[in-house]
Amino acid sequence: MTPFVGRRREVDALTARAVAGLDGESGVVVVAGPPGIGKSTLVDVVLAPLRSRDPIEVRHAHPDVPGWGLAALRGLIPPALVPPAPHIVVLEDLERLPLPALLALPEAVEGVRAARLLVIAQLCTTEDTPAAVHRMLEDPRLEVTRLRPLSSRDVEEMVVSAGLGAPGGRVSRAVQRATDGNPGLVRALVDTLVAEGAAS
Repeated sequence: MTPFVGRRREVDALTARAVAGLDGESGVVVVAGPPGIGKSTLVDVVLAPLRSRDPIEVRHAHPDVPGWGLAALRGLIPPALVPPAPHIVVLEDLERLPLPALLALPEAVEGVRAARLLVIAQLCTTEDTPAAVHRMLEDPRLEVTRLRPLSSRDVEEMVVSAGLGAPGGRVSRAVQRATDGNPGLVRALVDTLVAEGAAS
């Protein structure tokens, strides 16, 4: 399995925000980016060391859960899920909401703050994402982290750590060209090369 690399700035910033959330600083953080860019991985890496902290309980709400879209319209979290202590809720696949519900996200911020919640919402953006959604992400009530492709150095680290050649080698350059630094594609390609015995 390829390691988690890069994203140091994003990891540090989201970790600090999550810790602040557990101390009662509520809000809505949106982690946005194209498919495979590492939204879920980033959130998992940040929250993993915090899961044992009492009284943290991380809930993953998902559009496949009945009533999830309606819950989003009513302040994101059904009242039954709102605990008295500071709490982190992770909302996955936000783009699967009906557009009016998605665009109502900034309106939910005050309700989230009153409930002492930190909501971390993952939003997949593509070329087909409506302009209204991009405008919503500019709303100052939301805290938005936009994930970019990995640098060539990060791609090289993933390739070399998997045993696929030396730093600056042709494999790293080929993987960078083939994936444009999309970490999901890099990971899949590197794992495939390792499985096929390409590691030196």
